[in-house]
Parts: sequence; structure tokens; C-alpha cells
Amino acid sequence: MLDAERECVLVAVPKDPTAIINIPHHLTNYRDIVMEAVKQNGVALFYDSPALRNEREIVMAAVRQNAKTLAFALGDLQGDHIIVMEAVQQNGLTLCYVSKAAKNNPTIVMEAVQQNEHVLEYASEALKNNV
Repeated sequence: MLDAERECVLVAVPKDPTAIINIPHHLTNYRDIVMEAVKQNGVALFYDSPALRNEREIVMAAVRQNAKTLAFALGDLQGDHIIVMEAVQQNGLTLCYVSKAAKNNPTIVMEAVQQNEHVLEYASEALKNNV
């Protein structure tokens, strides 16, 4: 039964990325289902299991689809340099979701400010004082 249920979801998700919202919770633990969902709609990351919201490849796929999904990442991923740079390059406002260390990284902050000058308010105090 589980395999049939899983296969059904794997067929449904590419056609309707919001399908992950309505699937049984135990299926949000399957990496292949989650990866397909976040590639189609990064916001699907919000509905995924905590373990997968802490997985670098899943979070990167979600952020590539929608930078704001960085807000749903867990663990150290909101400070992962590559993921954070991907997010701020798309949308400077995502600087508000990054870790304290990332808010203190001049490269990240400058990239975010290039996208949106108003995001400087989310930078660390030390960087704000140096600008």
C-alpha cells in the first residue's frame, strides 16, 4: 500500500506542486517526493519533514525555485554561504532570514544590497557602521 501511495504522490507532485500540502505526513519524509515538490514550488519546503528541511541539497533546490524559502531552512543552512548567496542574488530581502554570521559577512551583505538597498537594515551593526 505504501509503495502505491508513494508512486501516486510522485505522479501528482510534478502536475500540482501544492499537492504536498495535502499528502499524508509520513510521505513528507521521502526525499524523492520532497525534492520533486521543492523543484516545482520552493514553498513546499515548509511542509516537509524537519530532517529534510535540514538537508542542504533539498534546501538549495527550494531556494533556487524561490529565494524566500530560505526562511523555512533548518539547522545551519541559513548560514550556508552558497545557499545564502543564491538567495540574496535572487532577492536581497532574504537577508532578513540569514544567520547572524551571514549578516556579518560583507560579501553576502553587499550582494543583498545590490539587489535592494533597503536591506542594509538587516545587516549586522558592525557592517552598518562601516558603510
